[in-house]
Amino acid sequence: MEHVETEETANRCYGVTWTDDNSVLCATNSGVDVRDAFLKVETTKNIPDQSFTLSAALIDHTIYTYTFSNPRKQCTAWFGSLHDTPTQHILHTES
Repeated sequence: MEHVETEETANRCYGVTWTDDNSVLCATNSGVDVRDAFLKVETTKNIPDQSFTLSAALIDHTIYTYTFSNPRKQCTAWFGSLHDTPTQHILHTES
């Protein structure tokens, strides 16, 4: 693996996934950054009301994420395309 570049960002990156077309998905505080092979942001997909997007994957043009919402203490899976509002599935809620 070759080091390409180090970049300071306002959003923390909690997980990184490479895609088939050499883009990079970076799971951030508020959603997912889609970056090109040189790590420049191409687009950002915000996930509503989330504290942390822990991981993200792109499969057949659909982004799947695993998120945690601190105020609601809820673990949630979201999925959808980069162009649509994502769909939420609650996986676990702490009481």
